[in-house]
Amino acid sequence: MDGQADAQPPDDDQPPDWVPDRVPEEWEIEGPAVSISLGDAADVDPALLAAITGPDGLGGNAHCAAYGQDQAADVLRPGPVLAALTEQAAGDLGRLTEEQLMGTLSAARRLENRAAYLQTVTIAEFARRRAAQAGEAAARRSRPGRRSGDFPDAELSMELLITQADAAGRLNAAADLTTRLPRMLAGSID
Repeated sequence: MDGQADAQPPDDDQPPDWVPDRVPEEWEIEGPAVSISLGDAADVDPALLAAITGPDGLGGNAHCAAYGQDQAADVLRPGPVLAALTEQAAGDLGRLTEEQLMGTLSAARRLENRAAYLQTVTIAEFARRRAAQAGEAAARRSRPGRRSGDFPDAELSMELLITQADAAGRLNAAADLTTRLPRMLAGSID
């Protein structure tokens, strides 16, 4: 009882932690939904970035023209800047011309290729680590089927929600692409 006598009831005047400290300004609510820092755009030529964003920045309509044939976003490498521009353009597809729609589609495809590349190199690293673990466990004469790293295909299938056979195929393809065909893999990024 003595410890409870000193306890203070919670202060009902204090809002919960998830409540913001202030009310957002109107421009913060209605402003552009995309923000690009210079760190995100470090690999983008400043003149190209200026051409893409235009005088109104990403919040205006300037980015739509960037998706025309041979325009700035049409040649932009996949990354955070292209992803931000593509998300912004896809937010209101009705205002895009047919040429800009095709440019947005092309940008989405380049981003998809980049995501596939990232998955491939990540799966290859996962396979390498599991093979090393299985080799170490075999050297210790651990029983087969109980070794760490014995079932990377089962682990990957559960993570990606695919069949174990599909996971085994992805593990083999990723290992082949990163070790035997690295130039082919590098060409798939764009």
